[in-house]
Amino acid sequence: SLVKTPHAQHTHLGPLQEDAELALALKKKITSDPTGITKSWTGNDICTFQGFNCSTDPSTHQTVVLVDFNELELDGKDLTLFGFLDKLRDTTIFHANGNGFRGGVPKLPPNLFELDLSDNKLSGPFPKTVLVPSLDFLDLRFNQFHGPVPPKAFDLDVFALFLNNNKFSGRIPENIGSSPAEFINLANNKFSGAIPRSLGRSEWLQEFLVLNNQLSGPLPTEWTSANLTAFDVSYNALTGQVPEALCQLENIQIINLSHNHFSGTLGPACTKLVSGKVLDISNNCIKGAKNQKHASSCKGKQ
Repeated sequence: SLVKTPHAQHTHLGPLQEDAELALALKKKITSDPTGITKSWTGNDICTFQGFNCSTDPSTHQTVVLVDFNELELDGKDLTLFGFLDKLRDTTIFHANGNGFRGGVPKLPPNLFELDLSDNKLSGPFPKTVLVPSLDFLDLRFNQFHGPVPPKAFDLDVFALFLNNNKFSGRIPENIGSSPAEFINLANNKFSGAIPRSLGRSEWLQEFLVLNNQLSGPLPTEWTSANLTAFDVSYNALTGQVPEALCQLENIQIINLSHNHFSGTLGPACTKLVSGKVLDISNNCIKGAKNQKHASSCKGKQ
């Protein structure tokens, strides 16, 4: 019969059938599928579609818990996440790096904790939709997002925050030091202004990368970040002395300060790290150090 039965009568198939319809609607927008993954997207059992993983929800039904589109190079001029990601009710992990998704980021599924949208064609301002408490991992690198990053991004309870290789600009929010993230990558953007002092007090931070931006001013002088292992602020326009406290951090393995305008002289702890090849201070304006900028390019920059 052509009469549609109300959803209540087939709850067992309901959500999965709806998810299959979402996948088939997405398939229509995909004009390039070099790995041929969408060939398996037929019928109404999404659990048989490649790229979708189901698990059994004890209450009633199987649900799509994991979407893995990593490195599939899916593309299409109308390929967006809207009407797809926002409709996957029970998905907890969504990995889609290395594809051609365009536009912004829709509302996320309520229990999503891993979101990897790196290396796509996403654009627009920082997507406020990702500012949700469930998230544990956020990767937006290698896209075309622009404008400021809101302070709330550093309130996210994530262990990793990868925002590098976009067109983000403006200042790094002052609350970055209170972020619970262990890995923060802001490299290859257009951030300007000073590095917030709170960064030196970060409890959790292990790696902080902000190379190749337009940052200026001195580094924080106080450093108590006991877990910090890697700190790269190379290729900016930072000035002032190299803080001795940074060089005294017990777990530090890499400090890259090269290609800035640091000046003054190095303290004993920093001098020791230069000889141990932990600290790179090349192409600065530091007195008595090797491989510094020519005096003429140091004038008035300090």
